[in-house]
Amino acid sequence: MRTLAKQAILDVQSTIGDRSDVIRKQYVAYKLYDVAKNDLGLATKPILERFSLLTVMYGSAGIREHIGLNPYGDIDFMKRLVPTNKVAEFKQVMTWIFGNTEEGFPSVINDSRKITKELNAIVQHEEAREYLDKYRDLEGAFERTSGERDYLAKTIKRATRSLETSLKFAYKYKKDEELLELVDELEKVLKSTAGKLSEVAMLVPYKLGKEVEWIELNMLCTGQPLSKASLITTSGQNEEDVDDWLAELEFRIQAMGPAIAPYRITNGRVVSTKTWADVPEYLLCVHYAYRGAADRTNGTKLFEDIRLCN
Repeated sequence: MRTLAKQAILDVQSTIGDRSDVIRKQYVAYKLYDVAKNDLGLATKPILERFSLLTVMYGSAGIREHIGLNPYGDIDFMKRLVPTNKVAEFKQVMTWIFGNTEEGFPSVINDSRKITKELNAIVQHEEAREYLDKYRDLEGAFERTSGERDYLAKTIKRATRSLETSLKFAYKYKKDEELLELVDELEKVLKSTAGKLSEVAMLVPYKLGKEVEWIELNMLCTGQPLSKASLITTSGQNEEDVDDWLAELEFRIQAMGPAIAPYRITNGRVVSTKTWADVPEYLLCVHYAYRGAADRTNGTKLFEDIRLCN
């Protein structure tokens, strides 16, 4: 039977002079239409009106793999074209392309090229598929195909370009209260974003009144740079307070001498130049300044705390 089906297609191709597999592709498209109509009960009118999109869909390798279809040369027309364990995926893709009037979902495709580019990439990423299903936003889903990191980079670049464009006419609206409030909100978001990107694991918790020692202990224990934004985010204090802390740190650097100090300040970032093992005596001084050295029956747990830095 399989041979007969193949031979029938070959006979038709030979009769009409089809050398580009158009007949085979059209037959595959018809079989997909048949599954959509009879197995899924999808409305046929939207599919028939844009029937060629079935061929475009099947020709997209990522989509074909996602819904379990074989390449043209490996198709057995005597078997199910769409495997039973891939019917849900097939319905999902058909809904994205043609819509589903009964369930109230419009098509997200307005150009066949968006199938071969955007949708073909989206189906290969779970996060992107979930986003498209939830928000019906093809562009937003496509941005998630490279992962969250690339999506964040694209978002920041797009926001930067928009703001740069806005600067060309911003001077026209000086002292506009509404716009100034929006800028204040934007500044908060930018600081929060910068803080999240700069955030490091703090081994020593923030302590009011001991902010400088808190910074020094974390620098000595982790060796990771601390930005102004991360200090603002972690402490919950304002920028002016953090500037005061950085000024005190700069004073300590000069008092010790830059060559001896275990850290330096560069562009608002506190950068470690030594580990706690290089300056254990300094670590002890900062530890006592931060925790105190009261006489306790059970000890100060000093050495246990220092061990955290190792």
